[in-house]
Amino acid sequence: SPGYIDGRDAILLADDILYNSAHRCQIWEAFARRGMGYNAAQGSSNAVGDETVDFTYPPFCLAPTAPPVVDFNAVQTTAACPGSVKFNDASSSTPQSWLWDFGDGGTSTQQNPTYVYAQPGQYSVKLKVTNTLGQDSITKVNYITITSFGLTATASPDTICQGDTIQLNAVVSNSNAVSGYTLSTIPYAPVSGTGTTVSLADDAVSNLLPIGFTFNFYGNLYTGFYISSNGFIGFSSGMANGCCVGVSIPSAGNPDNMIAFAWNDLNPSVNGSVLSYFTTGTAPNRQLVVSYNTNHYNGTAYPMRGQIILYESTNVIEIHSEVITSVPSAATTQGIENINGTSGLSPAGRNAAVFGITNDAVRFTPFTSFGYNWSPAAQLSSAAVSNPQAWPSSGGAFTVTVTDPNGCAVTQSVPVVVNLCIPQAMLNLKAFIEGYRNGPGTMQPVLYQNGLHISPSACDSITVELRNVLPPHNAVHSVQALMDINGNAAAAFPPSAAGSSFYIVVKSRNGVETWSKLPVLINGVTNFDFTTP
Repeated sequence: SPGYIDGRDAILLADDILYNSAHRCQIWEAFARRGMGYNAAQGSSNAVGDETVDFTYPPFCLAPTAPPVVDFNAVQTTAACPGSVKFNDASSSTPQSWLWDFGDGGTSTQQNPTYVYAQPGQYSVKLKVTNTLGQDSITKVNYITITSFGLTATASPDTICQGDTIQLNAVVSNSNAVSGYTLSTIPYAPVSGTGTTVSLADDAVSNLLPIGFTFNFYGNLYTGFYISSNGFIGFSSGMANGCCVGVSIPSAGNPDNMIAFAWNDLNPSVNGSVLSYFTTGTAPNRQLVVSYNTNHYNGTAYPMRGQIILYESTNVIEIHSEVITSVPSAATTQGIENINGTSGLSPAGRNAAVFGITNDAVRFTPFTSFGYNWSPAAQLSSAAVSNPQAWPSSGGAFTVTVTDPNGCAVTQSVPVVVNLCIPQAMLNLKAFIEGYRNGPGTMQPVLYQNGLHISPSACDSITVELRNVLPPHNAVHSVQALMDINGNAAAAFPPSAAGSSFYIVVKSRNGVETWSKLPVLINGVTNFDFTTP
């Protein structure tokens, strides 16, 4: 429903996009002569008499009397990634052109641009203004701050001996990003309570109503919502009422950014219908309950009664349907759709379909998928998971970059120390794990084949124990060792193990253990072959 001022602004924007505003003053002149000048106000596009007439030109179309003096401000200087920031030119002495540098490589020649920062960080913003008598510029250092989710990277342990294994882990916190929703069927259990009644005419949308808490819907945060008479709620100002039939979702076009209980041609203005809402519970576990007790436009033979429930903290959405009546030749839609109509989710058989249900409930649960990229990748079990294992050959740092569904990325490094440890009691073993045998003298490289070790000769990990010679033969020392495909393994024990005799026990990962027939004296270096009779 555009008005004349909307049309004026659209033509000016087209000139800006296509011709770098080369014709803007001619366009302003044409509109200003007809009362749609710089200070004109449109009012409602559906009414006559509430407009403000103005015949003035914008300052940049007037002849300057002095060189410009530059200044600017931003509506907000802090935003969450991806952050949209509205800049306002505050320069004086009639600037006629503008050149913005937003600090991340982006620029604009608009007077009051809106710019989206795609990555977190601090950005210095520069504005240069020019008129026919001169120019001026200003840079505001670290003026814009774009925040993102939290990231904690850890290594356990962070100090090891060469050849040992490290467990890396990346944990994300405080993310508002949403990748999508999972849909599940739940028991029908509407919430009881007394609500605030909303009076709506046929094909109407309410004013902004309070949710009672901050709700995250498809990654955007809202504290208010709108109710349409036609069976859905939404979060966008100027939302269409959705007359007069449920449309397939997702689809571009208004209404978007909505949650549909029973989107159809409903009429809450007749037959004792009631629309209401209330917020119940205590923070951080409050619920917004929006209740429809109404009928299709065709009358009381087609009742539509149910609730939309929004949950604080979890941002879960539930739709509880007491009754949705099948209306011949009139499709109904139940489901959710994002702000631009590119993503949505609907229960099977309820997407722009003729259907009827009673005492039914569904739940939409948000989820977020992050991308992980660890380096150096050659020393990792996997570079694309949150918690890879690492076998660093030397000290340094592992770095992880985590990217959310919006493309915002955060990087963090975790240092590790690798020592060249010289044990005083080395036990060199030879043994074979029967299930891994390739043939005489070799085994399969199981760890390597499964991406769990970087060495192509890595067969499996084993546990080596030194057990007391006296019953009950308690384990005195226990270490893990890597067995290669030739059956060789080296186990390093503390110096205190040297000089004593122990039963040698080898345990494979499947729980099978093999003991030496007799106790073995452990020296500084001891060799023991389980394959020798």
